[in-house]
Amino acid sequence: MATGTDNPGYVREEVDTDSRVSSNDNNTDGGYRTRAPEKSKPWDIFQEDAKTSLSTSSEYEIWKTINAIVKLFTYFVFIGLILGSSVMSKLCIFYMTYHLPIQDHFELGRNQSRHNNNNNNNNKTDYDGDHGVWVMLKRQDLIVDMKWVWSLILVMWAPYVFTALSCTWKMITKTSPSVQALPLIVASLVETLHSIGLCIFVFLVLPSLDPLLGFFLTLSVAVIPSVFRIFESREENNDADGGVNDTTQSTARKVVKGVLNFFLAVVHIATVALWALRTHTQQGKPTNTILLPVSLVLISVTWWENYVSGINWLTGIQRRIREQRVKVDFMTSIIKIITTLLVPAVIFAPGGDNCVATFFLTRTNATECSLFGNLRLEDYRHPIVSSCSEELPFLVAAVCILCSAICYGMSKACCKVRAQILCFSIPMLLSTPFTFGLILLSYSTSNKNSNFLSCSFEWVEPIPEFSDFLLQFTVDYWIPIGIFGYITLFCIVDHIWHPSDERLARTHRLFAKPLYCGILLDQSLILNRKRVKKAHVETKEKNESRVNVPHFGDNDDFDLRDTSNMRKDDTPLIYVCATMWHESENEMNQMLRSVYRLDEDQSARRKAIKTFETDVDYYEFEAHIFFDDAFQPHKEGDVDYDVNDWVKQLLRVINVALQDEYNTPHTIPPPTRTETPYGGRLVWTLQGGNTLTAHLKDKMKIRHRKRWSQVMYLYYFLANKLMSEQIDIKRKRIRADNTFLLALDGDVDFQPEALRMLVDRMRRDPNVGAACGRIHPIGSGPMVWYQKFEYAVSHWLQKATEHVIGCVMCSPGCFSLFRGSAVMDDNVMKRYTTAPTEARHYVQYDQGEDRWLCTLLLQQGYRVEYCAASDSFTYAPEGFYEFFNQRRRWTPSTMANTMDLLQDWKSVTRKNADISCLYIIYQMALMASSIITPGTIFLLIVGAINIAFPAMPLFGSLILNLVPVAVFVLLCFVAKPNIQLGYAAIISILYSLVMMLVIVGLIQQAATFGFCSASTIFLVIVVGIFLVAAILHPQEFTCILHGFLYFLALPAMSMILMIYSLGNLHVVSWGTRETKQAAPPPGQEPEKKKGNAIQQMWNRITGSDEGGVWDSLCRCVCCSSSANKDQLDQVMKRLEKIEAAVVESPKNPQRSDSNARQLRQRRHVSLLGDSIPEQEGENDTFDNDPSWILDPDLGQGHFKDLPESEQTFWKELIEEYLLPLEENKEQQENIKHDLLELRNKTCLFFFLINGLFIILIFTLQMVSDYTPNLKIHLPCSDPRFQGDQFEPISITFMLVFGVLLVIQFLSMFVHRLSTFLHITSITDFRDIGKTLRRTKEKLASDQELKGEEYVELTKDLQRYREDGVELEIDQTSNPFEDNQKKKWAKIQSRRHRREQTVPDTPTNFDERFVGNFTKLAKDVEQFGGTLPRDRPKTFRRFKKKSVKAITSLTESNTQFTKSLVRKATLMTKRMKQEQQQAEQDGPDVPYRKRAPAERVRDKRRKTQDKFQTASDIEEVELYENIKGLKGQEEIEVDNVRHAGNTSM
Repeated sequence: MATGTDNPGYVREEVDTDSRVSSNDNNTDGGYRTRAPEKSKPWDIFQEDAKTSLSTSSEYEIWKTINAIVKLFTYFVFIGLILGSSVMSKLCIFYMTYHLPIQDHFELGRNQSRHNNNNNNNNKTDYDGDHGVWVMLKRQDLIVDMKWVWSLILVMWAPYVFTALSCTWKMITKTSPSVQALPLIVASLVETLHSIGLCIFVFLVLPSLDPLLGFFLTLSVAVIPSVFRIFESREENNDADGGVNDTTQSTARKVVKGVLNFFLAVVHIATVALWALRTHTQQGKPTNTILLPVSLVLISVTWWENYVSGINWLTGIQRRIREQRVKVDFMTSIIKIITTLLVPAVIFAPGGDNCVATFFLTRTNATECSLFGNLRLEDYRHPIVSSCSEELPFLVAAVCILCSAICYGMSKACCKVRAQILCFSIPMLLSTPFTFGLILLSYSTSNKNSNFLSCSFEWVEPIPEFSDFLLQFTVDYWIPIGIFGYITLFCIVDHIWHPSDERLARTHRLFAKPLYCGILLDQSLILNRKRVKKAHVETKEKNESRVNVPHFGDNDDFDLRDTSNMRKDDTPLIYVCATMWHESENEMNQMLRSVYRLDEDQSARRKAIKTFETDVDYYEFEAHIFFDDAFQPHKEGDVDYDVNDWVKQLLRVINVALQDEYNTPHTIPPPTRTETPYGGRLVWTLQGGNTLTAHLKDKMKIRHRKRWSQVMYLYYFLANKLMSEQIDIKRKRIRADNTFLLALDGDVDFQPEALRMLVDRMRRDPNVGAACGRIHPIGSGPMVWYQKFEYAVSHWLQKATEHVIGCVMCSPGCFSLFRGSAVMDDNVMKRYTTAPTEARHYVQYDQGEDRWLCTLLLQQGYRVEYCAASDSFTYAPEGFYEFFNQRRRWTPSTMANTMDLLQDWKSVTRKNADISCLYIIYQMALMASSIITPGTIFLLIVGAINIAFPAMPLFGSLILNLVPVAVFVLLCFVAKPNIQLGYAAIISILYSLVMMLVIVGLIQQAATFGFCSASTIFLVIVVGIFLVAAILHPQEFTCILHGFLYFLALPAMSMILMIYSLGNLHVVSWGTRETKQAAPPPGQEPEKKKGNAIQQMWNRITGSDEGGVWDSLCRCVCCSSSANKDQLDQVMKRLEKIEAAVVESPKNPQRSDSNARQLRQRRHVSLLGDSIPEQEGENDTFDNDPSWILDPDLGQGHFKDLPESEQTFWKELIEEYLLPLEENKEQQENIKHDLLELRNKTCLFFFLINGLFIILIFTLQMVSDYTPNLKIHLPCSDPRFQGDQFEPISITFMLVFGVLLVIQFLSMFVHRLSTFLHITSITDFRDIGKTLRRTKEKLASDQELKGEEYVELTKDLQRYREDGVELEIDQTSNPFEDNQKKKWAKIQSRRHRREQTVPDTPTNFDERFVGNFTKLAKDVEQFGGTLPRDRPKTFRRFKKKSVKAITSLTESNTQFTKSLVRKATLMTKRMKQEQQQAEQDGPDVPYRKRAPAERVRDKRRKTQDKFQTASDIEEVELYENIKGLKGQEEIEVDNVRHAGNTSM
């Protein structure tokens, strides 16, 4: 792992003090030099391209380009929709308030008396050049159409209703904390005041002004926020820390900020006062003069929560309200709905019952009805707008509500994808001048907007002298006051220009209040946007960064490998944990290439941060492989054994995968070998400096299987490594929250982007305990095709639904990310170590360990999420038998864990806020439908047979279908699994043919009944849902092509497979990869199958691989000579010595290794007739190691002892939880009996339920033929078809399936939206292509995008490439000639490289990066920031966008260019010094006086020669057995034989 506070290198190792390690003799300790490959033959210069096939759809350039184009288009859509909808919403508000003439007139001008002569001229404009401008902007009739009042009420109600519905949904689907009195009272009081002020503003203030003045007035609604901002300076001072300089700067910043905030508050409050003064001067009504400022202050109260960070007692109330947000918002929404209804009633309804009736639209008119004036209420169509629909007010309200909802939704979306400034802040800023311009346009003489769709809208009459009108507006201070309000408002909300860098932030982290204000849309959005304190922008951005970005000073030394100060406590640390057993070469290759990609990505990010001082998404990781049953079979206590063929296959594939991924001739240095209490450990240092560790499990020392491997790494990484760090508990908690374990299968393939998406999900919500991605099955054959569609439907519908309405039930172990702190919680990791003691434990715990771990997380209150944008690929079973055995494990485990969760539903719903009673009901319905699915399929086939053969009675179809099913059920109880699977395969094929009859029947029904048939409607809905789902998943659309195969396989997979799974419930074997053999090394034939031990012994004695036992026996007896008898006497004497020398094994069955070695040495020495030596000295310590650690197949890597503390941990862990389970025959028989009993009970319940269901439906079908009242006739209006008939009970089950499917379909839409936003947030504009380069480069100027450019540049610098000779050729206009030159340049380069005695090509990322970076830095310094049209030849090896990343800064920062050159010089100097030091120290040798592999092989050959005598003794043993000799001598010969065999 590339971290560590004590070790400046890439690899953080814990080495005990007794280990004598030189920092220069080990190429894995972080040095630049790595082991170069062996020299190739000079003539061997031709090669084949590596496997460069891409593994995930996100890596295909076409999809990256499509995603980038879609993102660009989405940004334009965001801008257009937000700007257009906000402007339209404002215009609708002013249009509706214009139709509320609550006073006799509104005029503008200096000759105010003129209006008395024009009382009868409504909406007329008069101009007098001598006396000034006089404009009548509001009509004089005091007649209010109540439809306009109710339209405004509906607009105000809309966000309250949406909030109430949203809170109701959250309370139904999630568990919310209870409400306390004080937060509820404060929130209710504030929202009530806001609703009262808003109603006064809408129904009294705005109608008294013309639309243009009302528009300006809406910009002065931030009174309370402007006042609360004054107190921020005090809060900033409290947060200030650091030295004297920091304190001084903080104080100065505090003073400046305080003055500015005070000035903004004064100016904004002054605009409100000027509005009141000008209104009083213009209208002369005290009520309007008082109501205008009061309403503005009351409106601004609602945004107090976003501006109280400097007032401690209010901050406490704010925090409590936020914690109880759901129920508080629900109650306050109800209060606001009621208040919004009562206040207009008080304003318009006073005056008697007629006024009340007219207000509620139950009477056509009423007079003398207003609280503040003599109004006439009407419910009619105004004569002027007679050409419009009488529902015009409600249509305008609907448009306003729709635009407001769109604006809010788009605003939230663009903030989630981190496009706030471009797509939110700028449109909000522009919406005010755009609205102002449109209103002015409607006032002008060229007004053409009064007629739309043959409807003449009533509006302000055109103004003939428009310039004089604007001049009068300016002279009367209306426009200047509005401009001041506009400027101060956007100064108060300056935080919208400094958004947080959180990707896919939750809504409550984006907006302080729920939803929006229906009247003041844009003002509510910008005032509600969660604030990032401007005074702490740089500090907060630094704190939110996941890494400490180092800054290089003029006198600083630069060490590329020193990353000790980069990691922060919240930097994600990922433990990649893959489990392996019997994976093939391709499967291992796929997983290793994924690790290499992760290593390259992490290494590039680390170098980009160090070298370019840029802030990017940073993480650290360690890769681990937990290898089950990694050694050859041996007895307990033996040490003479090697790793098995699967481990040796991994050792071969390590370098094959490297060459396939990077197209490099280099290899990874051999692993460091360590003996551990659980077996052994191999540690590789990867190209990027990260480590890959293979934990080799010895099943004689530790429990095998996947769950126990997971227990190993959970305790090792969390309980040992994390908790043993010498930091305080607060830092440990932060690190635990940001420590993730990536669970992988040994054949999974993924990209670094997929992992980063999962990390985004985890960091988005700290309550998420696990997250999984989209699993894609790969392989070939019909079984894989079936699984492609099955996996697609499962992820598209089922997992998406679980994510939206609750939690994902299972995060697959092949690619899932778990949070360390969640797994460390009570009842999770501890309970996960429970050994199976009951029959159901074997089903729930061991058959589906990933599902059980998720069940434990859900029961403890954590959330499990599904991220569809995170793709991974895994090999799926390609054979029928293997597929059925896999599902035989999965099906019972799924049902057992689901039943466990449902049975514990009270506790789960109480602890887990994301699991509600509604979700429990959904899971119960899903479980019930799964149980009766086989019965449904059975009836479907019966109906198909009946349709295909009408002459056959319905009962005959039942019997015909029942016979094969009954036979299979019987076989599941009495036959062996292979027989069951063979029969299942046969009837599956037959049932696939029968499903063609089902297709014929459906076609017949569609032709007969059309859409007047329930079956046809259901079929069309199902097909339509699948098709729409495929369209919404364009990258996976081809999966829909396998839907026909899925349909044909329904009987096999929904009925036969279920029967097989439950009928074999007692079988707890893994079922897959149990009989596979490891691939042999290249050039070696597969190992032939050997006979049993006795047959091998006879073949060794006779010297022949052929011949029977009796043949060998006769040869042994007949050919014995006197010489053999003398030899036998000598052997017998030696046996007597053995009897005296053999040391009895200890009583403890777990014999120590030292005793085993002593016993083995004594046996070996006794065979040779020598005395027993004492313990060998230290110089021969390698003899005390198990033989596997000296295996030459493991390479010439170093040896390393395990630290004492870690040894103690492993021994205690194994002793507590991981000791191999003892084989107790009596207990095994009891478990076997219990499993059979569990199988019988489960099958009885399953067959009983399905039998009752089949009998019920079948009987109703038969009885309904002569009982018409049991059927319901479906009416049909189409004369071409006749209506179908169906039974109510039968249709009920179809409705259950249909409702579940519709719920999944709607949930999929919601989940696809979040996935789309996620993909948009991570998509890079640089992928668009050359045609959009200008736009791309303009939009790519964001700092984060530059950081990603530096990461790509670093990858380009550290990747392996052929020697640059072919890149220095002169380009011509002939592509063929250029290709030929490149080809011969490559050939010459390879020839030159192979002729070198010592390879000088860089062999790892560090060397390649230092060399290429040095060249690039010098060239950039030479050419300056602007590159010439013909780029230098050195630059040709890099992509143009990579060169652009570095030249973009050099254009504006010469100092940065110099620092890059200096860094390159220091890195080159340090690399040369380390190389010289390595040459002086000599070649690498294994430390701790370990014998080289040659010495080990010589010693073994001598040992094998000594043990040749053992073969002779085996002949003696055989001879004595033939003579019938029995007794102690035979036992001793057994011991001798065992010693001889193990040594070989």
